[in-house]
Amino acid sequence: MNSLPNIYQSTNRSYKRNNKEMCIVEEQINNNVEDTLRSIHTGLGDYNTRVLIETEDNVYDTKIISKGNKEILTENNKLIPINKIVDIKIKK
Repeated sequence: MNSLPNIYQSTNRSYKRNNKEMCIVEEQINNNVEDTLRSIHTGLGDYNTRVLIETEDNVYDTKIISKGNKEILTENNKLIPINKIVDIKIKK
C-alpha cells in the first residue's frame, strides 16, 4: 500500500487516555419470582393456585389465572406487572 504524503499524516501520535469506563444496567426481573411462576405452572399443572403476591405497593392474597410476557392476571381481574413483584409465596 502506498504511503500517504506528509500533509495527510497526523503529527500527533501520543496515546489518548480520555476514554471513560461505561456500565450498562438493564432492568432485571427478580429471578426468584420467575422461578416461582414457572414452578406454579409446570409443577402444579395449572395457575389456579392460591398465592400471596407482594409488590412494591400492595400485598395480594389471590389466585393467578394467567401469565403474559410482562404481567399476570389474578382471579379478581387485576393485572400485576411482573417487574413490580417483590415476592410470591404459594399458600397451602
